[in-house]
Amino acid sequence: MNKRTQIILFTSFSIILGPVIVLEFILKLTGKILDIMGWLCWMEPRMARKGWDELIKKIKESWNTN
Repeated sequence: MNKRTQIILFTSFSIILGPVIVLEFILKLTGKILDIMGWLCWMEPRMARKGWDELIKKIKESWNTN
């Protein structure tokens, strides 16, 4: 494989795979944020006291996986 072909392949993969990797990270982060927000909105005020530890665990888990 000559240099020109290598440069073309590298450029094409960079243009295609770069945004896909960034988009995957953004979608994963957005999903976790929406999961936490949905859980907060679903919680009733009476449950908030009881479920607070579970919410903290969810936030720490999503923070540690990224």
